[in-house]
Amino acid sequence: LATSRDDVDFRPFIGRYVPGSPSSSTPPEAPEAPPWLTVGPVATQSGEVLMTVSVREPSTDRDHAGRPVWPHKLFVIRFADLARADASYQTISKAAIDTEIPAPQHRPMPLEIARQPLEELVRTIEFYGFEQFAALSVAVLEGPVVVAETRHLERQQRLAVLDAVAALLPYGFRADLSMSSVVDNTSKHEIRLAFAEFVDDGQRLLPLSGPAPEPRTEVGTRYLKLLREKESVPGLGALVEHLWDAKGPYSFENPETAVAVLVDLDFYGAFKREAGQGPVPLVMLRKFLARPAAAQRA
Repeated sequence: LATSRDDVDFRPFIGRYVPGSPSSSTPPEAPEAPPWLTVGPVATQSGEVLMTVSVREPSTDRDHAGRPVWPHKLFVIRFADLARADASYQTISKAAIDTEIPAPQHRPMPLEIARQPLEELVRTIEFYGFEQFAALSVAVLEGPVVVAETRHLERQQRLAVLDAVAALLPYGFRADLSMSSVVDNTSKHEIRLAFAEFVDDGQRLLPLSGPAPEPRTEVGTRYLKLLREKESVPGLGALVEHLWDAKGPYSFENPETAVAVLVDLDFYGAFKREAGQGPVPLVMLRKFLARPAAAQRA
């Protein structure tokens, strides 16, 4: 705070998503060792969504009682800028971890955040299994989730998993999605998607492998059904690309938005297939008739 601009109050950003502190007994080479990356949104009065990107760094000092001090580096970035850059948690991580602060003359700091190749997200989903990630994404749409059985994963592997889970939701939901590569789940952190082996109040524990759990809500059930249909036709690559292009921003308070975005993928192809099999669902028929010019082109 002492080295930040004096016309900005950063206190709401710093205290919002706190993943806890690493254990002092964790070896530096352990998968759960720092740096930890945590990303979370903060809405402003202007309606603009700002994303906090924090890095819990390795301990470099001890306090007066001999306890390790874990430096906490924080960036605040406009969600709209991240969306335009096609940023992912993996590309944000590289920029944030490699950048030193404070900036010279305490000026706003430009971060070069690379575009995320979508084929890498597809490969991650295929590696672990589409059904597993579809279930994880639906669970995140429904509420807070901790992913279990991941202690062996290195930081980049964890970030790849987080990106793959988010890739099966419209990109715009990242504007309301908080996540962390590691958390101390005994602390109150308000992080919606993280890794842990046990749950706290309100969280749902889902394994990275094994039987995929069923949705808990009607919206989740509809969304999972659509994910399966679109993964079959037009395919996983087209599905990920379509969801990635839906930049939003969106809120988890309105999960029906995810269903609406997904329905738009290959809508007219789906309409033709439904019509060939029998009566078309009323909601599809209304949409088809509401856009006659687009229907004629299809």
